[in-house]
Amino acid sequence: MKIAAEYLKRYDEVVAKRFERFGEYVPFRTWDELQKDNRDVFEQYIKDTQCDKKKVSQYLRTLSDSLDPLSFYLSFQQRDCQLLNNALYQSSRRRLLSSAITGSGTDHSIFYDALLSAFACNDFTVFRHFFPQQLPFTQYPFYNSPAMNLLKVMYYREVEQESVVLEKANKFLSKKSAILDKAVIQYLVALLGRDADKASQALEQACAGWQKSRLTDRLGKCFADQIHGLYYFARFIDSDFFATLTPPNHSCFCKEFDEWQAANHYPKGELFYQYPEEMAGINDIFTAPIPDVSLIEYKKNNYYKDEEAFLQNLVTAVAR
Repeated sequence: MKIAAEYLKRYDEVVAKRFERFGEYVPFRTWDELQKDNRDVFEQYIKDTQCDKKKVSQYLRTLSDSLDPLSFYLSFQQRDCQLLNNALYQSSRRRLLSSAITGSGTDHSIFYDALLSAFACNDFTVFRHFFPQQLPFTQYPFYNSPAMNLLKVMYYREVEQESVVLEKANKFLSKKSAILDKAVIQYLVALLGRDADKASQALEQACAGWQKSRLTDRLGKCFADQIHGLYYFARFIDSDFFATLTPPNHSCFCKEFDEWQAANHYPKGELFYQYPEEMAGINDIFTAPIPDVSLIEYKKNNYYKDEEAFLQNLVTAVAR
């Protein structure tokens, strides 16, 4: 796995730099380091919390995020694609749930990045919870919005809405934008139009843009999980068309992971890690039915996600 060596090298450099500056090993390198931190966080922020809403919130905001980098580190360390698939599943699920209960002042377009990570491990059912069909199109001022709207019309087969989202997508493409942003919209437009050549070229360009993006950190540049997600979304909506696509030939697109996906019939990821008994509440959060995101209209045709409603519904789902 070519990506693995570079990822591990960069990870170790990040840890070493953090230790040099602050005297702590972060992100974690071993299970022992993670589990010690988990116990400390649990004792300090969660153990004695009585309010169910606060406890669920604290689980997601203070305990679970430390697992994400370690799960990818261990997956690449072991060159294990099934572990990597599961790391994608748990990290994307955590990010989606955490974003849904955290105030941001934005609409449902904020879920875009984590949804594509979920698609990379063939977890497509989450889309219907974070962009339910009855919700309006997103209005975010960046490429997330036309991208999410294109995903929606393809996901729900809303043929009557295609012209609407295409108009917005083409308007976006007429403006100057970052390489990644433009390539993603070009890919989704080509996917909607079933143009394999243009879609394949756009995926390749998206990989180049991924590594140049200022929003992608040094570790993230090694492995373009979202590009994998975009690629596998094509299979989800049209397996015959997917077979005509050419996967990216780029250093941040993991060829070995893609080959493993195909050989194993694109399995949906599973939980990477089960927390110990005293912290089992977070396992319940990850396995509970996911509530649907709802919106609050703060002025005509302008919305932000209703974090309080999602949290209450999540607490109810966990308690069942």
